[in-house]
Amino acid sequence: MGNKNDRTDEVVKGQITQPYHKRVAKRIDETVVFEFPDGIPAFEDSKRFVLCLNDKIKPFFYFKSLDVQGLGFVCIDPFLVCKGYSVKLAAKDQSLLGLEDVNTAFVFSFVTVEKDPCNSTTNLLAPIVINMENLRGRQVILDENFPVRFNIWKGLEEQELEKEQGKSS
Repeated sequence: MGNKNDRTDEVVKGQITQPYHKRVAKRIDETVVFEFPDGIPAFEDSKRFVLCLNDKIKPFFYFKSLDVQGLGFVCIDPFLVCKGYSVKLAAKDQSLLGLEDVNTAFVFSFVTVEKDPCNSTTNLLAPIVINMENLRGRQVILDENFPVRFNIWKGLEEQELEKEQGKSS
């Protein structure tokens, strides 16, 4: 029987249940370079990224590769579109990120943009997690049963409806 330090698949004690802006104090702009030592699945040659923020496309932002010209991803804060979303990191992922405190994690998810924006989706099963202390990131696959294609528009409508119902109570 091994000791508890040998268990690399244990879930981190803390879980991420809040949008990043409530937990991450570091300012994010296009000068902050995020390192992905393993790259992103299917894009392993791209290891350095920046976030491009633009008020005109809020709540979306662009995650741009510095290594592969023309490579980038439209992204969104998954907590914004999915009530009850949470990220439980496996100990292995936490270790690879060097993440000692889940409150220093920045979490977002990739968006699949469709011709009809009402059909655009986000991947809740495999979010990007970045340790804002060392700027190291990786895409993780969660054990939870979140969808790979979660409809953003419906999620935003549900959040707005819930806000309105809360105000009228």
